[in-house]
Amino acid sequence: MNKWEKAEDSFVDEAHEWAREAAQLNFSARALPPGSALRVCVLEAEGLPHTDWAPFKDIRPDPYVRITVFDEVGEEDDCHSRQIRNNDSPVIDFCCELALPTPVALEVQVFDHDYVTKDQILGKCDLPPSVTGATWCELRSGGGGMRTGGGSGRLKLSVSL
Repeated sequence: MNKWEKAEDSFVDEAHEWAREAAQLNFSARALPPGSALRVCVLEAEGLPHTDWAPFKDIRPDPYVRITVFDEVGEEDDCHSRQIRNNDSPVIDFCCELALPTPVALEVQVFDHDYVTKDQILGKCDLPPSVTGATWCELRSGGGGMRTGGGSGRLKLSVSL
């Protein structure tokens, strides 16, 4: 990937592959009731890595989340939050409703918005689209040029109908 490509472009094929693998493992995709949608809420994040360079600006990320749900044939529905400036532990408080008849995979990605270069992926969380109360999800490293060591942080999220 060159420096002009968006980081999220490299994860599209990987996410489709993950959805296909989940379907092949006989994951029991439950059909949503007609006219309903999966409601995913990302409440907050903690410990996001610092990705920006000092002394030019604050080194904390400008995070936003992208939520994607996949079905067994690779169809997807997604949404994204607004950017929160200079915050490594933001209260995101973002909910969206994703409507696919039989969801099999749910992916939440956290990006650092950059004005000049490509947005960097800070981490992601893959999980089955089942109803849960508010729970923490550890982010896996997203690659995308993280400039500090350590983990990728975590997200608090909930899933409901």
